[in-house]
Amino acid sequence: MKEMDILEMIGEARADYILDAQSFQKGEHNMRKVSGKKVWLIAAMVVLAMTLMGCTVAYAYAQGWFTSLYSAQNEQPLSDSQIRYLDETEQVMNQIQTQNGWSVELHSAITDGTKGLVILGVTAPEDVNLAPVYGNDGTLISRLDMVGQWDKPIVYPDGFEEDVITWFFMDDGDGKTNTENFVIEVQPKPGEGSRNPFDPNVEWKVVLTDVIRITTDVDLLKEISDELGQYCYEGPVSTTEVLLDADWEFSFSFRAETAEEASRELLTAPVATKGQVYKRYGDGDGEYEYVLEDITVTSVKLNALSATITYEFTGLYPAFEWDGNHVFAVMKDGTEIMLEDNWSRWDGYNVLKARSPIVVDEVDHIRLADGTLIYIAQ
Repeated sequence: MKEMDILEMIGEARADYILDAQSFQKGEHNMRKVSGKKVWLIAAMVVLAMTLMGCTVAYAYAQGWFTSLYSAQNEQPLSDSQIRYLDETEQVMNQIQTQNGWSVELHSAITDGTKGLVILGVTAPEDVNLAPVYGNDGTLISRLDMVGQWDKPIVYPDGFEEDVITWFFMDDGDGKTNTENFVIEVQPKPGEGSRNPFDPNVEWKVVLTDVIRITTDVDLLKEISDELGQYCYEGPVSTTEVLLDADWEFSFSFRAETAEEASRELLTAPVATKGQVYKRYGDGDGEYEYVLEDITVTSVKLNALSATITYEFTGLYPAFEWDGNHVFAVMKDGTEIMLEDNWSRWDGYNVLKARSPIVVDEVDHIRLADGTLIYIAQ
């Protein structure tokens, strides 16, 4: 029986059951015996309702990939306005490609005009475990990675230079060990002229070639790190296993039409603050020290997913966080959103990454690492 048949039977029975319901509400309990056909109808209606509910849940989940991402990254639950921003701004793609039993789906993308994020879903055969492996002390022993063209999973559009690109796997929340989400974060350097890398007419490409598992000899890593007196990068003590050699390529464009509406310039005049820089000393053989220097901040542009600090300073690129002191966007209700240094440091500006979405209309002020407060310009 098709959906239309079920709907016709629902229409046929609707009047009878409405009358029965009204009689029951009036205290008239002499309800009619339900026929076998109507018993089946009730069952069919339940199945249909459950099917529609399943579709609704799946659709809502597909619409909430970035809500899931930011919720997983924060102990503090997202506010209704943050969820609304993500729901309204997220671009659902639903492009899927399958090779050798592995499926990769380009779920969705989002941008605030400065930073862009892409979420893909990876589904392996059921006998493949994609989850990371940790030791008893919480040390990461084995993790998944995907590589692409020039060992990076995304290709920047022609004419735009890479500033920051990061990617990582994370749990997709479906309870299965053979599925994971793959998140890519991109941030181009400001382009020449008026071209916007997040314009709908600018094409981006996700290019993936291999799925690999990196396993680290944690005992050897600790031994070498202890000898050096500092953490040793995992590379020299890790082995790589290629789980799948395949090629996936997805083309898409970001949609930044509403990005300016979700951004705000905070300053009307320069502000003095501190920034951390490192200076070399001795014979210049890699010896340096961190020092705090006076910095003049000329602009703070607050976006939904990032903040750009423009400054005047002569010397090496400063950091605006140090020794556990960070930059925070403080909301009018007192909640705080950390703005993290993601090593986007260039001559004249730093871009900080928001730990969770910022609804600029709800921001009261920015607190810099040295305690300087910058209030929203009126």
